[in-house]
Amino acid sequence: MDGDRTVKIIGLTASSLALWLIPKAVDASYVWRAAFGFTALSVCLTAVHESAKEQELEGFTRAEKMAIKERHATELAYSQMAFESELQQRLGMAQPQQQQPQPQPQLPPHITIDVATGQTIEPRFKLEMVQQSASSHLLFVGPTGSGKTTIAKYIVCTLFGTDDVRVYDPDDDTHTWGYFPVCGQDDDWTEIAGSMQGDLAEFSKRSRLRIARKPLNTYCIRIIDEMPDTKGHVDGADEWFETLLRRGRKRKMFIIGLCTDKSVESLKIQGKSKLLNNFTAVYLGAEAHDAMGHLSNNDEKQYYRHLLSQCDRPAMVKHEGRWYVWDVPDLSRWEMPDPSPVQVEEARLFNEEAQSTPQTNQQGMGLREQLETMWSLPEAQHTHEETHDVDLSNLPESAHEFLRYCASKNLIGQWVKVRDIRKNWGGNKGIKGDDLIAILDTLTASGWGQWEDDTRRAWMPTFSPHDVP
Repeated sequence: MDGDRTVKIIGLTASSLALWLIPKAVDASYVWRAAFGFTALSVCLTAVHESAKEQELEGFTRAEKMAIKERHATELAYSQMAFESELQQRLGMAQPQQQQPQPQPQLPPHITIDVATGQTIEPRFKLEMVQQSASSHLLFVGPTGSGKTTIAKYIVCTLFGTDDVRVYDPDDDTHTWGYFPVCGQDDDWTEIAGSMQGDLAEFSKRSRLRIARKPLNTYCIRIIDEMPDTKGHVDGADEWFETLLRRGRKRKMFIIGLCTDKSVESLKIQGKSKLLNNFTAVYLGAEAHDAMGHLSNNDEKQYYRHLLSQCDRPAMVKHEGRWYVWDVPDLSRWEMPDPSPVQVEEARLFNEEAQSTPQTNQQGMGLREQLETMWSLPEAQHTHEETHDVDLSNLPESAHEFLRYCASKNLIGQWVKVRDIRKNWGGNKGIKGDDLIAILDTLTASGWGQWEDDTRRAWMPTFSPHDVP
């Protein structure tokens, strides 16, 4: 066996030398000499390797020999691949492989990297973010005593100003909201309903200003405390709520809501849950920790829990679909600033209006009649108290009835929306839109009233109550 191995080695070595000498004999280039030399060396190494394998396999079973041969074949294949690659590179026949860039791992959704500095940007909430976004309506969620009222007053005074602020709070104790006018004390839902109708009139007024491209100089802020309870008791609150939430931002009209639960059921907006996306929701007290249940994974929860632990007065804020941590300012010594002259005048007019509203006549009245008596509409610049020499017989009977209706409801000298007239008076009489416009045109031509503008959306009675029999 050893003799056969020796003969094989000698034969292969001679063959290798022959392969190396052939290019030299024919005076080939150095490239070919190198190629044949490497080939000869490969043949020689193969012979040595085969000899070593045969010696290694002596004394093993057939199965063991097969396993060893497979291992040797694998090692040889890798050796040949490395040898051929090196040979091609030395001969200039192949370019070295370029390393592929390693893909960057995707960051978790709660981590943001500053491109300029490469540092992590922590998701911390700032009040300026409210004014710069489409979610400028605010919703404070927290248990009693968590500071919702104080923070709401602070944000109004800091971000929006106090020229046009009104609070809807059925549980107000006359000093909670400072000098902000408050509607609905002692569960006066009718007063809140009337004021909300005035808000919708303000919405229409601001819409006309936008169409005319006139500036809106002040914010209109409406704070609604105990929001779920208020919405459930006030007729027309759903229209007010949806109108201001969807379209109030461009007219600088914003809602600030206070509640203990933000669920769709508690806010009574089943089927319209997307309305909540228009709020920047601030979770205070125990609600801040409960809000972490909305986070997607444990790593994210652990990250926000760490950020909350660094805050003295922690709060969780959901703003434009993303979660932030807010360290609420220390407001223990904060006081409301002195009211502006506009705010003082607004409070005076509001108090005078509340005191002058007849209370005894509301006994036994239906909700519709109570709302009609409490329309808070701007006073007209000119009223006409003089009597008319117009023969009432020339007017249709429906016009007679409408004049008596205006006198009985104290609407003389006030701008009244045509929509409200059609709803409160025309609906009972079966008079539709075009017929109502015709009646108002007849009264206008006869001097009994006037249109606010060419849009014919508001009409003002200008006669004296003594003129109507």
